[in-house]
Amino acid sequence: MAYEFALQWCKGKIPGLKSLDEVEAFLKAYFTPHRMGLEDYVQAALVKAKGDELLAAAPDPDSRGRRLSLTDAAIIVTARRRRASVATGDRVLMYVASHTGVKVI
Repeated sequence: MAYEFALQWCKGKIPGLKSLDEVEAFLKAYFTPHRMGLEDYVQAALVKAKGDELLAAAPDPDSRGRRLSLTDAAIIVTARRRRASVATGDRVLMYVASHTGVKVI
């Protein structure tokens, strides 16, 4: 999602782009926005609740203290709707996505 990408750039985790204008240009060039409707928000809430349960029962003690963000839940819902994979380095998103039927690359 554009928000997550921009946030990670702001945190200095995406090298190569020098300004917010470049981030926006990159997003416009390579991504198609997905508008979420009421059904998507309801599904994201269900994914978040299920994700938090999965994390609480995870074998890794570090994961047990984590929670799935609303943004990550929305990413999982969008990936399901589009029958797409998720490309991420975020361990929480990887764990929940892979345990809820979304392929992670």
